[in-house]
Amino acid sequence: MVSPETALQGKAGPRRFIVVPWGAGIITDIAGDDGTAGNDGLNFASGGGGGGAGVFTAGDLSINSGVTVAGGAGGHGVTASSSVGNGGGGGGGGGGSGIISAFAAATVNNIGAIVGGNGGVGGSGGFGAGGGGGDGLLVFGSGTIITNFGTITGGIGGGPGTSSVSGGGSAGASGAGVNLGGFNSLLQNAGTVAGGPGNGAAAGVGVIGRGDSLIFNSGTIVGGMNSDGLSRAAAVRFESSGNVLGLLSGSNLVGDIVIAPGAAATVAPQHTGLTLGNAISLQDGISTISFDTLAADFVDSSIISGAGGVVKTGRGTLGLAGSNTDRRGCCRHRDRPGFQSYQSGDVGVFLFRLVWP
Repeated sequence: MVSPETALQGKAGPRRFIVVPWGAGIITDIAGDDGTAGNDGLNFASGGGGGGAGVFTAGDLSINSGVTVAGGAGGHGVTASSSVGNGGGGGGGGGGSGIISAFAAATVNNIGAIVGGNGGVGGSGGFGAGGGGGDGLLVFGSGTIITNFGTITGGIGGGPGTSSVSGGGSAGASGAGVNLGGFNSLLQNAGTVAGGPGNGAAAGVGVIGRGDSLIFNSGTIVGGMNSDGLSRAAAVRFESSGNVLGLLSGSNLVGDIVIAPGAAATVAPQHTGLTLGNAISLQDGISTISFDTLAADFVDSSIISGAGGVVKTGRGTLGLAGSNTDRRGCCRHRDRPGFQSYQSGDVGVFLFRLVWP
């Protein structure tokens, strides 16, 4: 995964991408340039260049049905050929994002396919790490609105280089499907968003919300499958505060919901009859998950873990039918902050159902 802070940085190698004007429609396949391989060395070799983004958009953008926009692959790291032990093989370059949306208040409408580039393989000779996979869609601009009826997929991290001694390089992490780096951005998903599968390192998260992120889902959001073939990355990861996950009919989340340290998010069902069974991880004592029943009653059967807070807002009925592994008090109502109920005691796991009018 490429963070918003480093997405435009890279090692030697081309990072060409297509810059499209405001309101452009993509009607043919586009791929960013692949990064070039590094140069061989004696004790140390250089890393591969980063792949270019498929499209860098300066405004509104539409991707037509049947069209694929892909980031370029990272260049391979190369070999350090020292005869005294193993030298340092070059790291693989990071894959380019499928699309980078960099300006405020832009729109991205997709009914095609957006794919992050794969990371380059690390160089041989020791310490040659694989490059990270590119995000499918990386958003910098605040207030960006994304509507997806197609597919958006993160790139696969590159494998490590080979080494005959211990301390060889590590694999690169895979990219997120959508990385909402711009505050107050909105993702309306009726298609499929998926993190890249793991390739020896962490798989990619389906959607990352980095603050004031709004996600309204009637499609599928999938965390990438890890290399063990059993576990997944999170379907959604929220950082900072002001985040909302709106659930519409047909919503399907595959993977956990992770609330990062100090972060907060609200689950807001928009229709009656919806349930949520994904595990929710509160990663520190300040992390908070809220359930807003203003629009509809809701039953949450998630396993909620961690020492953070669980809050109900809005009128209506909230049923909590899952297990809670928080050893502190369970839940509180926003308008009754002193109210605590159903202490977990020594076991740390309990079932509960809370109803507030």
